Amino acid sequence: MSFWRMVWQSLLYHRRINFSVALGVAAASAVLTGALLVGASMRGSLKALTLDRLNRVDEFLATQQFFQSELVTQLQETEVFKKNYAHAAGAIFFPSASLERNPGNNQDGDEVSRRASEVQILAADDSIWWFGGEQYQPKRLPAEGEVILNATLADALGLSSVDLGTQEVLVTLRLPKPNAVPSDSPLGEKEDLILNLPRLRVIEILPDQGLGRFGLHPTQLTPKNAFVSLNQVQKALDKEGKLNCLFAGTSDRNNCPPQVVTAQLQNALSPSFQDYGLLIKAVQQDQPNGQAVFDYFSISSTEMVMQDRLSTAILESLQSWEPEPVLTYLANDVAVIQPGIDPDGESGIPYSMIAAIDFSQAFDPVSAISGEPIRDLEDGEIVLNEWAAKDENAKPGDRIRLTYFEPETTHGQAEESYVDLTLKDVAKLTPPSRPFSRRRAAVFDQPPTLANDPDLTPEVPGVTDQESIENWDLPFSTADRIQSEDDQYWRNYRTTPKGFVSLAQGQSIWESRFGKITSIRIPSKEGLTAEKIQQEVVATLHSSDEGFGFHFSSLKRDGLKSASGTTPFDGLFIGLSLFIIVSALMLVVLLFKLGLEQRASEAGLLLATGFLKRKVAWFFGLENILVAALGSLLGVGVGVVYAAVMVYGLKTWWVGAIRTPFIDLYVDPITLTVGYFVSLFVCGLTIVGIIYRFQPAAVKTLLSGKIDSQVQWVRRTRRRRAIIGGFLVIIAILGSALTTMAPLSGEEQAGAFMGSGVLLLTGLLMLVSDAFSRMGLSGGQKLTLGRLCLRNASRNSTRSTLTIGLVATASFLVGAISAFRMQPTQEGTAGYDLLLTTSRPIFLDFSDPSQVEERFGKSAEELSSLKTLAFRLKRGDDASCNNPYQVGQPRVLGVDERLIKWFDDPEHPAFKFSGVLSEGEGVTENPWQVLKDSTPVGEPIPVILDKNTAMWSLKVYSLGQEFVIDYDDVGPVRFKAAGFLANTVLQGSLFVGDKDFRRLFPKVSGYQYFLAQSGGQPGSDQQQRVRAILESNLGDEGMTTQRSDVVLEGLMAVQNTYLSTFQSLGALGLLLGTFGLATVQLRNILERKGELGLMRALGFAPRRLASMVLFENGLLLFGGLGIGGMAAVFVVLPHAWVGAASVPWTTLSWMLVAILIVGLLTGLIAVRATLQISLQQALREE
Repeated sequence: MSFWRMVWQSLLYHRRINFSVALGVAAASAVLTGALLVGASMRGSLKALTLDRLNRVDEFLATQQFFQSELVTQLQETEVFKKNYAHAAGAIFFPSASLERNPGNNQDGDEVSRRASEVQILAADDSIWWFGGEQYQPKRLPAEGEVILNATLADALGLSSVDLGTQEVLVTLRLPKPNAVPSDSPLGEKEDLILNLPRLRVIEILPDQGLGRFGLHPTQLTPKNAFVSLNQVQKALDKEGKLNCLFAGTSDRNNCPPQVVTAQLQNALSPSFQDYGLLIKAVQQDQPNGQAVFDYFSISSTEMVMQDRLSTAILESLQSWEPEPVLTYLANDVAVIQPGIDPDGESGIPYSMIAAIDFSQAFDPVSAISGEPIRDLEDGEIVLNEWAAKDENAKPGDRIRLTYFEPETTHGQAEESYVDLTLKDVAKLTPPSRPFSRRRAAVFDQPPTLANDPDLTPEVPGVTDQESIENWDLPFSTADRIQSEDDQYWRNYRTTPKGFVSLAQGQSIWESRFGKITSIRIPSKEGLTAEKIQQEVVATLHSSDEGFGFHFSSLKRDGLKSASGTTPFDGLFIGLSLFIIVSALMLVVLLFKLGLEQRASEAGLLLATGFLKRKVAWFFGLENILVAALGSLLGVGVGVVYAAVMVYGLKTWWVGAIRTPFIDLYVDPITLTVGYFVSLFVCGLTIVGIIYRFQPAAVKTLLSGKIDSQVQWVRRTRRRRAIIGGFLVIIAILGSALTTMAPLSGEEQAGAFMGSGVLLLTGLLMLVSDAFSRMGLSGGQKLTLGRLCLRNASRNSTRSTLTIGLVATASFLVGAISAFRMQPTQEGTAGYDLLLTTSRPIFLDFSDPSQVEERFGKSAEELSSLKTLAFRLKRGDDASCNNPYQVGQPRVLGVDERLIKWFDDPEHPAFKFSGVLSEGEGVTENPWQVLKDSTPVGEPIPVILDKNTAMWSLKVYSLGQEFVIDYDDVGPVRFKAAGFLANTVLQGSLFVGDKDFRRLFPKVSGYQYFLAQSGGQPGSDQQQRVRAILESNLGDEGMTTQRSDVVLEGLMAVQNTYLSTFQSLGALGLLLGTFGLATVQLRNILERKGELGLMRALGFAPRRLASMVLFENGLLLFGGLGIGGMAAVFVVLPHAWVGAASVPWTTLSWMLVAILIVGLLTGLIAVRATLQISLQQALREE
């Protein structure tokens, strides 16, 4: 018989014990393969969601200004586009609007009116539907007065397709109204910010597929989408022929162009001068004889103030043509300071334009009344024109007070300030013979002067185009201070500045985050035309990396990258399944060792017939490697089932971990192959290790079937084993403590925690094994039942230790994981019971009773106990644990100084922090202080964020760590972790100081995120009433209210659900432990049949023997429970010390009871086997 045939025959002959070993191997393989499959399923599902969300959309461009629709056609005609893309389309897109279902009757006859906020609005022609796929297109496009909803939005409004067939369903759409002046400017509109499109008829409800699922942000949640007529939106916005977004894509929905192609597409895009939001005007004023007074080109912005980056680029591009920046600002009052009288800011000249300008060599300075040029204005000096000086009776040397609004408002309230300047001179001003009219400039019969220049003031719709100051469309009243002479000046001179200061002086008081110049003057020269200037500016802007609002986002490429997920589920499941894998390996060792002991006579026979020891070892090793191969193969199959159960659980029982049941099982051949070979390697290595350490005894002894007394496992001395065990225990406890302080990633912390548990269990089991060895060698003591049971257990210390280890691992897993379950606390909400969010910015100051009364009317009294903390909001990805995607551009909240001052008071409840970077004055007591000061340009921005957000979503592991986020509209931003919040309702956002926020995101105005104290308990009538008032009165702004405790509970439910998932693995561990315990006990009974028979012959009653066996079983059971429970407590204590966990005494108690019951039931099997032993047969064997 050949060697291989002998192995095969032996494999079949010992099929029972081999099958048992294969089952142990299969358990390890199943857990490992299942964990890998769960990770692959999560990634596969996230990828599928991304492809469903984007379909054929590869690149997306959104601008804050509108551009001409011809830009899309021009892009399609470029070679780069033709070569790499299949289709492009433009649209008007609003990522955050609100929709209200008009009051009507439902099927039950009840009147209904429901709102939906955070609605995405897409207004486009039929070309846009190509991106969603032909099968998901609507029956027809919405005409003016019509709208199409996706299923998620329809559900939010309480609509169904049945409703559309039985009644006319009308909705009101509320869009953000574009404004030329930023709302945070004192001249910006703060109330009339919503454009209503009323009575839109819902004509169709699309499924949440194709464009019905389109969204910008990676999330598993389906967005609420509405589709309206492009023509209607363009007319409503007064933007005919203009768009604000552009889509580009290929026909391959499963792949995306490489980054280099996106860069080429970016370079191929050619926005026009006007597309950048720029205006150019040829300004010329002639004398009656035709000689030019001034002749130049003026570049201004549609946003009144030019952004710094834009103005800098324009000035650099036109440097050779001697450009001159201008900053013109509105002064509320211009007054002479009389000796001993302090101006009140209301008795001087009202509402005057003041130009900050430096007269360079390219421009002649204004002339004084004497005709002499006024040169070199110094800081602290001002020039008034002749009209203003006469009105105030001012003369050179007088002190002039300019009263003005600060260039940025706070909570929508303009703050008045002033500056005192010295009147250097008076500029000559020529009155016109015929004043301005709506269609004609002023006419002069006398030579005008350089001070007669209304174009130093940029055009502001609603202001500069009005016939009277009284008609100015501003957020404050002007009529109460306007006199007839003021209106006469407006008719004669329009926006001509009444005063001039140096550019440095003007920028020192009027510079803001919106910019520091309002226009740029370029002197007219021979051959210089407006077209040439535009070409030069466009070429510079186009070649810049800044983008200036025209930046393609690679939605699909970024989305597929995000699909890797914040959490490596395979690694996490493997880490937290480590104990089950170890348990399975321990069971393999136990079963394999039992098999070797059972086949001792076979080993002796092989040796007696001339086989070498190496050949015998190879024989047993090869046979069991085949067993491991078959077990691993079986485990892979079981692993697929295990993964399917876990995926089903995540879709049903544990859906709280992923919020929506989007995950599907993905069985990847590569994953199965990796799982199989890794399992085979680990289990095979374990088996080879056992054989390598096994030294057969004498042939005679083996032939007799004896192995316990003569065959020894090669092991360390008892003393060394005890030292190693104690050392491992100390290392494990210290390691667990260090994981609470070390800058580790989430998966690293999970691995370190479980690694500490493995080391601790190993150390404790080594100490137990040493104790068993000591018992086996001790003697001379009185032999009680207890000592007899201990001696019996110590007869095979390895077997007993492994059995205890199986029970201990299950006990540890269930107990330790339970310690990290979380419950909402006041430290998680800081006493704020409501979270308020709006779709559009609001400027209402809830702390000002007059504003609250003006906005809420009679309901204001019910809001008297309402306290709020407001945040500015930069929209972005949700970086909380609710979002399984790896976020790229997390949302940012600006922390107002009021919040910092609020938490300075130790009497106020505060959010819990797990660490703060600085320990300066006040920071220890109030960590929000780290955000108080403005950060110098070039330095990283200090940021506070939740520790879970930092660790899992952003891979930020330690305080002081710097990280960069590349935002599409502002470019890369360098942050520095300055504080970690611990398990709060603020999870998912980055918090920066308000000063830094305004500098980083200058176009973000108002507030959209609020913490609120309603004055009532959670769920109380007071809280419900406050919520109803806020949502009703601020519904146009898309106000949504949420209970903070419910939000926090939802965030904690993610971690708690994961813990429940992993605790379920404890049941598998308990099953393995029970199987091992039963196997050991039954094997012990079979080995000791003769011994038990002899004891019965000597007078031991069967019940006495049964009690002894049950006691031995209980000894191993309680030993495992004690070791596992002790290890759980020791590993958890360091985390409990820092507040990251708590010792789960209740869970531990119930766990001990459950495992105890299962263990005792297992013991009864051994007892039953003991009682069934035949005395005669047992004595014959003995």
